[in-house]
Amino acid sequence: MKKSDSAPIAINAINEIFVDEFLKNNIGFNDILAYLNLVLKDKNYIKTSMMPSNTLKNINKIDTAARELAYKIINKKKF
Repeated sequence: MKKSDSAPIAINAINEIFVDEFLKNNIGFNDILAYLNLVLKDKNYIKTSMMPSNTLKNINKIDTAARELAYKIINKKKF
């Protein structure tokens, strides 16, 4: 996360999705960490975390891309 100002934005958005899915009983508590490890290794996360966060438009793009990645990881692991 120290490599980019955008990494905390992405991690926060991803965490919100994982916690929401846990609260809905769609994933287990321990799955949150497992999914987060998958996210950190994903090339789309790396690309997203390197995006500049100098405008609100870019911050929104980072947030949206991170949330999409979180759902992709969850859905991939369910099958």
